[in-house]
Amino acid sequence: MPSFLDQFYATRADLLVGLGNVESILPVNYVLSGMSPEPIVTRYRSFSELPKLGVSITGKHLLEPRYLVVPSEAAITRRAVPQRRGGVLFAIEPDVIFGSMIFHPGGTYGQDVLISGELGVCHHDDISVQIHGVFRSRFFEGFQKIWDYHVGAEAGRLLDSGVRLTSSAGLPMERSLRRPAG
Repeated sequence: MPSFLDQFYATRADLLVGLGNVESILPVNYVLSGMSPEPIVTRYRSFSELPKLGVSITGKHLLEPRYLVVPSEAAITRRAVPQRRGGVLFAIEPDVIFGSMIFHPGGTYGQDVLISGELGVCHHDDISVQIHGVFRSRFFEGFQKIWDYHVGAEAGRLLDSGVRLTSSAGLPMERSLRRPAG
């Protein structure tokens, strides 16, 4: 789990602005994280290539795709993970890749739910800290802080219109983000 973690709510429009701010000063790639039966690295050269950016497929934060943000010239290899029942899966995981930051975009789920996203780092090496620092300063421009969450401008308007901001569409309403009273 990341030791520096920033949770946020952002629509596709919020993500496009924030990621555009980042990429204007920092050349990065996005590498799909997780396990695969093939030793293939799925790498996107820009946020504009990320599939379904700003859309939650499952409505559950924990089941959505995560990316490792790496310098554009970084070499990435998958780690072979033998399985107890035989065979091998290949992993790209943040805990073993230095010089990276975790990016989980979150996004809209249907018409009335916005699923949370996150930025985080597992390592405090210079490159990871630099990437995270640029994201914190540039990605969150125009976001407001509500409790522990960064909320994009459009996400804030959706919150005010009654859209649920939550980590899972299946959670009760009480677990959704609300503005402080008063």
